[in-house]
Amino acid sequence: MSDNYKKDLAEFYNGIISNYYTDMKDELARYKKLVSINSNGSESTIADTYVNSETDFVTRKYNDAGNLNISEKMTENSILVDFNPMTESKTNFIADFTRNAVANKPYCAVWGTAAYNLYQAQPSVLMPLFAAKNNWSAIQHTYANISYDSVDKIDDFYSVYNNPTKLALAPVAAAIFYGTNENNTTLQKVAKDDVMKNNAQIEQGVDKVFMNSTRIAFSDSFAYSQNKSMRNIIKTDNIYWDFKNGFVDIRTSKAEAVTGILEEPEELPTFKINTINSYITAALVSVDENNVTSANHYIFTAVGTSQNSGSLVNLARQRFTAVGENGILCEPIMGTVTIKRTGNMQVYALNSSGERIKQISVSKDRFGYGIFTLSQSDGASTYEIVIG
Repeated sequence: MSDNYKKDLAEFYNGIISNYYTDMKDELARYKKLVSINSNGSESTIADTYVNSETDFVTRKYNDAGNLNISEKMTENSILVDFNPMTESKTNFIADFTRNAVANKPYCAVWGTAAYNLYQAQPSVLMPLFAAKNNWSAIQHTYANISYDSVDKIDDFYSVYNNPTKLALAPVAAAIFYGTNENNTTLQKVAKDDVMKNNAQIEQGVDKVFMNSTRIAFSDSFAYSQNKSMRNIIKTDNIYWDFKNGFVDIRTSKAEAVTGILEEPEELPTFKINTINSYITAALVSVDENNVTSANHYIFTAVGTSQNSGSLVNLARQRFTAVGENGILCEPIMGTVTIKRTGNMQVYALNSSGERIKQISVSKDRFGYGIFTLSQSDGASTYEIVIG
């Protein structure tokens, strides 16, 4: 088919959708109830974004990793999707969300990351940062296709309630989201004549995606522009993202975090971590009224990945040969943590309910900063730190 014929089909299809939105708005306006019209858009084309911009708010849904099955329940028939860490990719779902945000429209983003994979913790610290910077309503997709089962294992790909790695990062995600300020908005102007071009996509460029709060603005007079900047390192006040080496540092007022592949000790303004694990996600969160740089009460979280006891995948790592039995195994993060604060410091290992299970010994470095060891014997991924 010619490009003109494809454009004609796109205009016809999108015209039907636009008329449907108009009819629904007119019909529902007769009732004395508060209703909204929106679409669960899943395409990344400008045409789909343009049509959905006529609704009351724009929605998009993307998942990291994932499976190829209709059901989100884990079975031995589940086929896993091969993927790379988000920290090494410039085409992750954060870029996809940014590409579809429309000027002067509320934006609701539904996201999730599938178990099992080594990198399931990364979106839990990356997504809240960019949601806050871009003023997205970012809802984590955690629900299975059927109701939750009361089982002591990970039984579907996206749930948080029975995944220790994701669950431990929920308060970290909240601290990052509420401790980050929205960026000033910049507009990516697109000519309406370019909207219906076959599979045309907005190329925001890495700089705009990771530095600015961007919105699409449709206009009669501006040419469809593309920014294909591909820097290997992105630096702002909140983030240092090294795509080549695959790690990210996050700095907000209430939390600091690092995620990715660490080949050497990583140091942030408030803490330093030296671990034998190759991939980690770690965060220090203030839990009192002070910012993270001056707090006297912290929660420190360090996680890798989780899986069911006895779970197995085939050699190609694309299908389960055994989903596993009850009992979830968490990868222990082992190494040392330096909290860059002086004074008397007490550290406690916590269980999954936030209760203290043991006190961890603390030593001092030459600056008087507190140092404690992460050990498999702690049986913990979260630690409470009290300075007084």
